[in-house]
Amino acid sequence: MIMAVSDDHGLEGFKEAYDKAVKLYGHIDYVLHAGDVEYHGNKYYEDICKCPFIVVRGNNDYNDNPYDREFTIGGKRFLLTHGHKYGVYMGVSNLFYTAKEKNVDMVVFGHTHKAYYMEHEGVHILNPGSLTLPRGGREGTFAVIFVKNNKISVNHIVLS
Repeated sequence: MIMAVSDDHGLEGFKEAYDKAVKLYGHIDYVLHAGDVEYHGNKYYEDICKCPFIVVRGNNDYNDNPYDREFTIGGKRFLLTHGHKYGVYMGVSNLFYTAKEKNVDMVVFGHTHKAYYMEHEGVHILNPGSLTLPRGGREGTFAVIFVKNNKISVNHIVLS
């Protein structure tokens, strides 16, 4: 199981979300962070996680993390990005076409602070929302991703 988070902006909330995911699902294989970690360095998250932690730089981050990362988990190709360089406030079409161009199965992004998920023509596009500063009148959210039997499925989890 993969846990996806974004946009906690250095505020507390990651440990609570991580603990909730472990309680609900028992085990986390990877944590993906779509940026805007701000005050917390990677070590903060790595100390909490008991699994690989993959992170990108957001528009409010001043660290050495790359803006985009491509990798494979469970035979599926992922693109992890914050999204601000793809104009995600205007929609996800740039992410979709980038995914098609790069032969990516799933894009995980952040920046809008709004939970979002769609699948189109075999491309999954996910925004886990924000753990600590959600927009749109919601509570904080994160997502869990399952890659099983060559299929991807996603659940959004509300922190409450």
